Amino acid sequence: MTFRVTPFTETHLEDAAALVAARYGAERETEPLLPAAFCEPAAVLPRLQRHLERGPGVAAMRDGRLAGFILSIASLHNGAWTAWAPDSAHAADPDDARDIYMPMYAAISERWLASGCFLHNVSILAHDRPALDAWFTLGFGLTLIDGLRDLTPAPGSGTRVDIRRAGPEEAGFVADQHFHLMRHLAAPPVFLPFTDAHSTEAHKRWLSNEVNAHWIAYADDEVVGYMSTEPSTEDAIVMPRAGTQTLCMASAFTDPDARKHGTGTALLNHILEWGRAAGYSRCAADFETANIPGSRFWLGVAGFRPVVRSVTRRIDERMAWAHHERPDADIPHR
Repeated sequence: MTFRVTPFTETHLEDAAALVAARYGAERETEPLLPAAFCEPAAVLPRLQRHLERGPGVAAMRDGRLAGFILSIASLHNGAWTAWAPDSAHAADPDDARDIYMPMYAAISERWLASGCFLHNVSILAHDRPALDAWFTLGFGLTLIDGLRDLTPAPGSGTRVDIRRAGPEEAGFVADQHFHLMRHLAAPPVFLPFTDAHSTEAHKRWLSNEVNAHWIAYADDEVVGYMSTEPSTEDAIVMPRAGTQTLCMASAFTDPDARKHGTGTALLNHILEWGRAAGYSRCAADFETANIPGSRFWLGVAGFRPVVRSVTRRIDERMAWAHHERPDADIPHR
């Protein structure tokens, strides 16, 4: 079956919203903790309208019907211009998703490179196997997982630690803790560029908002770890995190000597108890898959279940000049 790939326009919005809602509804059958709203195309449509304003898009047409689409957001991420298709910004008929995604990516990736985006990110609903297969086939690799869990306690009581909430007056101390996390994420095998240490003033502003919370674990008056949380919003960019009933993990770090002793479990259960009292119904966390201790914790004892898998492909930047339209006369030894 052949497809005609065209630029995405406003005329495609309603059909695209229906495609996303159908894939989301199938995902919710596997993970009922997902917010129910996005099973309806009307809830998806405003997201697609925003995506359309922020980057290029393509549509795959088959017999006059929309069979798939990709929209994207172009932005500066970790110092590199990046094209990102969030989970609500793409979909394809599941029966032949690979055949639909391939020509669409061929078309949109050329536009991404022309705008200077050599880092391509796509977020996919975690159990959308046809989409995952398509993007892995296109050379993408798994880099990030978004997970959800309810607010029941994690198994195990955790180690005995004193957990205190930091206030704005401790912003410098919190900034130092965040500094250790950034160093951890810059180390192998994560290799997340350590480009910004976040200022004490930025942490003070964050801590001054009473809906944000930074929890510090002490053992014998020594800091052994922390977790910070913030509420989600209805327009959170990743659909499973959206909604005012979602409590989001903002950052977390445990001292290497305190790992595997229940420090993280103690912090998490303290936060889950606090979240229940505050009226939240679910908790979200995201983490780099190459973060070995982080992945082991969040997917293990912490009990978070994957709801979105984000994949990445980095294009060789020599493609800015060594592309398929390069003149023969400019090619050495031609």
